[in-house]
Amino acid sequence: MVRERTDIIIDWLSFTCRTSSPNEVIDLLGLVDLPWITGRGRNGYRDSLHCLDITICFAGQPGMGVWCELSGQGCRAFETLSTLGWDYLLGRILAPDVHVTRLDVSGDDRQGILPLEKIVSDGRHGNYVAKAKSCQIYQGHHNGTPIGTTVYFGSSGSKVRIRIYDKAAEQHHSLSEHWVRCEIQLRDERASTFLAIASDS
Repeated sequence: MVRERTDIIIDWLSFTCRTSSPNEVIDLLGLVDLPWITGRGRNGYRDSLHCLDITICFAGQPGMGVWCELSGQGCRAFETLSTLGWDYLLGRILAPDVHVTRLDVSGDDRQGILPLEKIVSDGRHGNYVAKAKSCQIYQGHHNGTPIGTTVYFGSSGSKVRIRIYDKAAEQHHSLSEHWVRCEIQLRDERASTFLAIASDS
């Protein structure tokens, strides 16, 4: 079935609240009633709370605040269970006491807007204009048969990285199905700028 529009979703989000406690971050997420499990922290934090692929790390050095990460599955759990929702959360994390460290936004094309073979060809020949200095192309094979292509613009350490890949192949759908996903990974000020622009639209 061909969709009439392209769905845009948030597929990863991490941020640091400089002045909040772990419970205040849970309140901010609107996930107070979930069964949070205490565990070991990471990234310089001693302790953590974890539930449904959402992690809140705390008890770091003075000034580190509380760090929260929602993976792709954590974002889907948030959409389903939060009493507040994305509009509230994204508006709140634009506050001066919050620093967005990573934001992944993705869109699925099922209409043929993104011709992956042409993107691969243009990437190989440098037929594109971008600030990204690198383009990497990965093509998977199984017994000599192609099983999916992924194109990256930008390096893994860039503040902006674009990933375009064959989602149909990843999900083992029919080879004739056009399902291409484009993901934009944004870090630090690029993530905050994207959110600020999106909130004004």
